[in-house]
Amino acid sequence: MLIFLIGFMSSGKLLLGKALAHKLINSFIDLDNFIEEKSDKTISEIF
Repeated sequence: MLIFLIGFMSSGKLLLGKALAHKLINSFIDLDNFIEEKSDKTISEIF
């Protein structure tokens, strides 16, 4: 099952996503961190 949380910066997506993943016994991926690791650039550098 995939659930995507979208919203404004600092709106609580990370906190809610981690809690939801824990509750559903599922993995959580922070897409910003994932992109930064794969590209060796920060999100700010990309945009």
